[in-house]
Amino acid sequence: MVAFFLLLLCSCVMTSSQTTRSFSVKEIDYCYSLFSKIMIIQTERSQLTNDMSSATSDFKNSAMTKDNYHMIRTRWLRRESVLASDVNSIYNEAYSNNCFDSPTIPHEGTNEGK
Repeated sequence: MVAFFLLLLCSCVMTSSQTTRSFSVKEIDYCYSLFSKIMIIQTERSQLTNDMSSATSDFKNSAMTKDNYHMIRTRWLRRESVLASDVNSIYNEAYSNNCFDSPTIPHEGTNEGK
């Protein structure tokens, strides 16, 4: 399951400058932990953005005071800034540890990828 998740994520972000190589179990576990952290943060960012969109709609529809809207918006901007910085750091760590390299997939009946 972990290997499948890693293959899926790597295939989604591979560019022509990236290489194909074999990963050790330790590397897979490490990269998987980074990918998991990225997914958790990005999920939180998405939820916060949806909440902010709702607040903006409420404000535009006069269902929220200007002061309340600005308080919510300020809180959202601060949290979004922290989360964006955190996820960028994790992406940088993943790139520096070659987590986005495409893994070699062995073909049946060959030793390729070992």
